[in-house]
Amino acid sequence: MGLDLYAGTLTRYYTRNWKTAVQQWSEQNNVRCEIITPDGELGNENIDAEEVQSSTELWMEALISGLSNEDILLKPWEENNEKEYYTDKPDWAGYGALVILSACLYSGKEVPKLYEKFSDWNDNPIVQDLVKEESYINSFLNGIEMWVPFEECMSFSYIFPTGKEANMSTVGQLESDLQYMNKMRWNADEETILSWFDIEIVSDESNEDVFDFDALSRFAYCIFYKAVLFAKENKVPIRLDY
Repeated sequence: MGLDLYAGTLTRYYTRNWKTAVQQWSEQNNVRCEIITPDGELGNENIDAEEVQSSTELWMEALISGLSNEDILLKPWEENNEKEYYTDKPDWAGYGALVILSACLYSGKEVPKLYEKFSDWNDNPIVQDLVKEESYINSFLNGIEMWVPFEECMSFSYIFPTGKEANMSTVGQLESDLQYMNKMRWNADEETILSWFDIEIVSDESNEDVFDFDALSRFAYCIFYKAVLFAKENKVPIRLDY
């Protein structure tokens, strides 16, 4: 099961009225592709979009009501089944590299040189020490699964429209997290960051499952960065899809 990043309305997401990067590539190359959605998610393409939109809007109203107070007044975003979306595939290796990079930057430890494709970042001792902390560190170490389109920085636990509980945050918080990582690691400008999408991540030509850690983390960072740019411009959520 791979990992995709989706930025768009939740109505399009839950009606599966969007195509992952792999699906798009498969269509372009006439290759069969089958998508299996997680348990509990609305993966049936025949679901009525109006019903999904109505349910999502009710969910959004409840979310905003719970997050708003006298100091924070949040406004709903537009939900429909036609608005443009962005998606790409950092996959679990790219995501894992960002988790480990976050842990190293936060703790001041040395960043690894290599990343094995099928390794588990949860086995990393630096990550293990930090995930025990109850305070918020960043989107990757705190396992955020969705970022709602508000510029205010906050994180919280809430349910998806399907009823599954998850760690969530805001697009503003993800942007802040990414800015900190960039400042601490690369201090790159936007043009440079966007160029990382085409970076070569394989470290050893004889073993395609061994990646250059910094190249892999830059590649994944670029995908999250582009998702933030899209979400801010279009006022839509970002979420992990796996």
